[in-house]
Amino acid sequence: MESLTVTSIRESLAARFKRSSFYWRWRGRITRYRLAWRYARGTMTADDAQWITTDCRDTAGWHPLASLCNESVMDLALDVYEDHPDLARLVAEACNRVGDKWDDYSESASSAADWAMEKVAEYANLENIELIKREGSADDE
Repeated sequence: MESLTVTSIRESLAARFKRSSFYWRWRGRITRYRLAWRYARGTMTADDAQWITTDCRDTAGWHPLASLCNESVMDLALDVYEDHPDLARLVAEACNRVGDKWDDYSESASSAADWAMEKVAEYANLENIELIKREGSADDE
C-alpha cells in the first residue's frame, strides 16, 4: 500500500481545487480585474482591447456580421502601396475615422475598407508622405 505523505496530500488537494468551479470562477474574475487595471492605467495592449470587446459584446447586444480591422486594411494597403514606415499609422488613423463615421450596416465591410483606403491616401497627401503604388495593383489607373 502506498503511504500518504504530506506532499501527496497537498498535491491531491491542489488537483481537487483546480477542478473545482470556485477556482475557475476566481481565475476568470482575476483576469478581468487585470484587464480593468490595465485599461484604467492606460497600458492596455491590442490583445487586451480585443478581449474586453469580445467579453462585452453579448452584454451590449452587439453582434457584428462584418467588421473593419487595421490588419485587413493594412493588407489592402500593402497590395496597393510599397511598404512605408508611416503606412501602419496612416491605416490605423483611417480605420479609426471610418469606424467612427460608418453607419450603413447594410453595406459590406469591403465598402468600409475601400473608404479607409481613400482616407489613407488623403492623410498621406496631407502630411506630404509619398506612398509609392505597386506595379500591377488593382488601383492603377
